[in-house]
Amino acid sequence: MAKTSLRAKLFYHYLLYTEAKHLKQLETSRNFLSESPHKTLHERAMIRVETKDTYPIWQITPKKSRIQDSNQNPIILYLYNSRLHQGIRKHHWEFVLDLLDSDISDIIVPEIPTNHNKTISESLEWVNNYLKVDSLNQEQSIKDWIILAEGSSALYSFYLLNELKLHHSLPIRELVLISPWLDCSFSNPLIDQLLPKDPIHNKNGYQSWLGEVMDSESSTIPDLFYTPIYQKLTQLPPIKVYSAGKDILQADAFKLKVRAISEPIIFNYYEYSEMFNEWYHYPIPEREAFLSLLKAQLSLPLSEWEKNNELDASYW
Repeated sequence: MAKTSLRAKLFYHYLLYTEAKHLKQLETSRNFLSESPHKTLHERAMIRVETKDTYPIWQITPKKSRIQDSNQNPIILYLYNSRLHQGIRKHHWEFVLDLLDSDISDIIVPEIPTNHNKTISESLEWVNNYLKVDSLNQEQSIKDWIILAEGSSALYSFYLLNELKLHHSLPIRELVLISPWLDCSFSNPLIDQLLPKDPIHNKNGYQSWLGEVMDSESSTIPDLFYTPIYQKLTQLPPIKVYSAGKDILQADAFKLKVRAISEPIIFNYYEYSEMFNEWYHYPIPEREAFLSLLKAQLSLPLSEWEKNNELDASYW
């Protein structure tokens, strides 16, 4: 693996020692700030927006000339990392802009009504209702979908996959997880080893806040929403996981990899050992390397072995 760039090392130490975010108090009430797509994105893509219960759902369609088999290009459902209490920000739209270079049909970005005016159970109902087949247009309902989820949105993604499997027929080609949040209990003992290295997360703050949320909504939210790492993985689509070695969430991402070995699923795991949470949103060379890999994988169709859900999942 290539050596870590000097810029990445300096940026990491700036976050760790100057920002020291893992020592700061979590202030969920101040963080619901939402931004609209910026000018460059409007220049590169056609942007449509519909509103459901006052929350927008953005549909981003690249303006570039389409190849002949565009009907085969997947739709990306991008669930940005809201940390369960934040709105969409500029760096999320920059990420969407970068994804336009891959051969995709559309990028759907729902502004999930996170813990601003709605409870998590209401947010789950909102997201689930949007993805009902009868609420999509005919073209969307027959195309393959890729769920691309960051951080805390992994909780929503597993919940949605289970709901789609039970009640709907939306074709999900694969699930792509980036630095996923897989267990709200933070009970993995490896987390304490990673905490001194993590410049972003505040474990104690999240545990305290989530404890209050889970107590208040314990009767309305299934336990597996908070701990998708323990759910049965069979019958899920192929899964790709990208994790960072200096991120407390890596502990559960690796645990999911270990679990997947014994399950008959297609599972690919990529670990960036010297990176930190959301490194791909920061101006460092490793961001470009990651985006090149991600866009290539989103553009290519699944190979025949990846479509087969009966293979040994020990391949990474």
